[in-house]
Amino acid sequence: MRITVARNSRELGEEAANLAAKALKEAIAKRGWARMALSTGASQLDTLAALTRGQIPWKQVELFQVNERAGLPDEHPSSCRKALKDRFAQRVPLGSVHYMDGSEESLANISREMRKAPIDLILLGIGGQGQIGFNTAPADFESMDAYRAYPAREGQEDALATMTVGEILRCRKIIACAPYGLQAENIRNILTSRLTEQLPATTLRLHGDFNLLLDADSAAQIDVSLIAKHNPALEMYRVFSETE
Repeated sequence: MRITVARNSRELGEEAANLAAKALKEAIAKRGWARMALSTGASQLDTLAALTRGQIPWKQVELFQVNERAGLPDEHPSSCRKALKDRFAQRVPLGSVHYMDGSEESLANISREMRKAPIDLILLGIGGQGQIGFNTAPADFESMDAYRAYPAREGQEDALATMTVGEILRCRKIIACAPYGLQAENIRNILTSRLTEQLPATTLRLHGDFNLLLDADSAAQIDVSLIAKHNPALEMYRVFSETE
């Protein structure tokens, strides 16, 4: 696990985009193509904007949607696939893109495509209750599916479709972005709690190439010595200084 603390969300986005670009280029150099998955929450805005400016051979990149609110039309303002198109997929000349709308047929189609080869890179946000994708608490850590749909729970308007926790952990590299002060307590809990379905993002700490990017506000409640105590696999804790 590697943790980077940038000074602000814009700098966080630039660093995440640099890490993503390096991973994509390495995959293309090895195999001639790269496969990536993207989520599109607010935490990803600076990252996606920076990534679209990257000098990457996009024609050799295959993109997968991570999650969706089921049953929404393509152009609905709350549709995740609309956000993915508007913020990223229509801004770079990708080789191919795999969308889903949460229907059984679309989940079967995108699952079949995903299982053809490993995903080199996934870019995720972390939700305010520790969710990853739309895997909300209590998350299913046991599902063997690539994607699954969840019926609307109390307080939710829509059913949710998402890459499963297991499929996220099968990606070769995970980059999770969590800026802003409202995340501070959430991030502290994720990094110091035991593995629990009540905080789905705790499972990311098990991954061999997990990269967590924070800004000064979201990192405000964590202490590196405490984090190291709870995470023996911590390889790096880097804080951007004023001189960088």
